[in-house]
Parts: sequence; C-alpha cells; structure tokens
Amino acid sequence: MSKTLFKYFLIKHLNLSLIFLLILCNSCSNQTNEVIVSAEENKPGCHMCPGYIFIKRGNTIDTLKMGTWGYPPDFIQFKDNDRDYVALKFLYTSGGLDESRLSILSLNEDNYLTYVFDTLISDEQMDNFRIKRRDLEFRAPDTLLLYQHNEIYNAYDETNLRVDSLSDLFIIQTHTDSSWTKQITINALIDSSWGGRGDQGGLIISNGVQKDTIYDCTYGRTPDYKIIDSDGNKYLFTSCLINGGGTNLQTFYLWSLDENNFMKQLLHKEFFTGKEGHYDSKTGDLVRSNNINIHPLTNKIKTWMNKSRIKQNRNGVYRNEEIRWLMEKEYAFRVAKNKAIINMDSSYSLLNISDDDIPSLEILNGQKKYEFELDER
Repeated sequence: MSKTLFKYFLIKHLNLSLIFLLILCNSCSNQTNEVIVSAEENKPGCHMCPGYIFIKRGNTIDTLKMGTWGYPPDFIQFKDNDRDYVALKFLYTSGGLDESRLSILSLNEDNYLTYVFDTLISDEQMDNFRIKRRDLEFRAPDTLLLYQHNEIYNAYDETNLRVDSLSDLFIIQTHTDSSWTKQITINALIDSSWGGRGDQGGLIISNGVQKDTIYDCTYGRTPDYKIIDSDGNKYLFTSCLINGGGTNLQTFYLWSLDENNFMKQLLHKEFFTGKEGHYDSKTGDLVRSNNINIHPLTNKIKTWMNKSRIKQNRNGVYRNEEIRWLMEKEYAFRVAKNKAIINMDSSYSLLNISDDDIPSLEILNGQKKYEFELDER
C-alpha cells in the first residue's frame, strides 16, 4: 500500500471514530438529562410506614418517603407545555376516614423537585350515621376531578348505603413563574402519636426562607387546604369539619402568602354545618333544633312514612320506626375585592334509619351569604 493511500485510509478511519464518539457522547448527555421516576414498597409496613418514590437524574437519585402501610403513592410522569412533571396521589386512612392528596413536582432543571401544585381533601363525618366520602382523580396534564357521595351506615345490619353522588371538574395550572414555584411548599405534619380525638393535624408552609406550622381538625386529620389567587394576591385557605355527637362545626381560616406578610391570619370563622335529632311524628317537632316545628300531617310526609310501613308489611319484618331529622350546610368559599365570601346552602331532611332503602325527605332549604373584610395591613 502506498504512503498516500495509507494516509487517506488512516484519516478516513479517524473521522469515522470521531463521529462515533460524538454520537456516543451525545447519547450520554441525553441520558444525563433524562429523569426516571420509580416506586418501591417498604416491607414490612406499619400504618404510618411510608413507601418510597425514587427520582433519578443522571447519577443522582432523590428519595421521597410518602404513603402508608409501606405502600408508595401512585404516580404519573407527564409533559405540559414542553416541561416535565410528576403527579403523586396518595391516601391516608384514620378512624374510617380517608384523606386524598395530589402533589405535582417539577422535573425541570430551573425548579427541580419543586411543588407546583398541591391539594388535600378528606372525608367528613356528617353525623353519627352519615359520612361524606371524597376522592381525587388526576388526568394529565391539567384536569382534576373531585368525586363525593354520601354514605349511610345502618346500625341494624351494619351495612353501608351510597345515597347520592356529585363530581366537579377543575382545570389546574402548573405555575410557570419560577419566583413563585420556588417559594411556597405545603406538607402535612405526620406524627405517629395521632389517633385520639384531641390530636390535631398539622400543615407546614414554607416560602424557602420563612416557615410556619398551623394546626386544626381532630383524630390527627390534617385540614383541607387550597391556594387562592385573587386580585394579584395569593392566600392559603384551610378548613376542617369537627364532629361532636352529631353536631358538626366547620372552621374557616385564611392566611396571607405575601412575602412581607407571610402566614398572617386574615380570617378565622366557625359555623355549625351539621346537626341531627329525633323527629316527633305526632307533633312535627324537630327535637333539639331550636324550636323548629314541621306539620306532621302534610301529604308529603305521610306518603314518605307510609313507604316504609308498606315495605315492612310485605317482608314480614317489623322494626321500631326511628325517624331522625338532619340539618346540613354546604359551603362555597372565595376571595374578592379584599373580602372573604362564604355562601351557605342549608337543608333540613327526615331520614328513616329503620330502613335504608327509603330515601331522605327534604323539608326545609335556604341560602345565606356572608362577607368579611380582610385586614391585610
């Protein structure tokens, strides 16, 4: 082989090797920037034992401890506007009540592992025999569904009955303002001593520099919460339903998330949102309802009560008829023009707990609007 031909062969071979190395390096670079999310159970698992979420980027692995009974939360890795995120949904159960939480973390380099969306809801014990069940469903990249239904517990045969259902759809946004996403994080404060009626749940709120902790609820449940953006201001709204022998108290708090006024309490109100008692079918008196009396002989009430009697006669099953009244208030909370606005929808209904196949009968309903000025000075 001539020297000229040998030099040409050597140069061509080197160029091919260089191209191969460039391709290999580019592949390594892509692998370094790729984020891989995985989960692993923690065995053996106890009630408060979390599972593990592993987030790997290059040679770095971050571990998140979340979940109960050793199981990690469900996760969805997704893209939104050419940016990468992971959504984590997990459940905590205590005293027969469930809390559902959805957290979305950024997987982008500029705000890596920062919470960009976070919300928590819980079941509510409406009275001694009725529970409002709630659950969340996330559909990537921006749809959040809230499901809820009432569940009645029959003490005679220890069965549960789902009596109605409701679903709400929300379009959520992952904050793109890095100055915001790097500041606010909300995390539940978990304590293994939770479980007693006097044990309150906690939320830890941080803006990266300042940190505060708030407590509310009973039996170790953490408050429901959401971040509200109104008129250019950001607020944290927290609420909790506290059950006490069939009488429910709902707490309402509003906190400032302004950097110069961080976690200042702007509102604290309490409303009775549930109550129950016996119904006297002879006098129409709603016992323990502050002297509310419903005429016991209206056609609507007579027809409703006869349904149960007819059914029991057909089945040959006779029980002591026990009719109770229920007062329930549903609320809607918002902030507008430096005011907290609470809309209450109230209803009174009769329930025959001797037979759970007979639906409740509404006897009163009404609406009321409350407005409270916020002191943001």
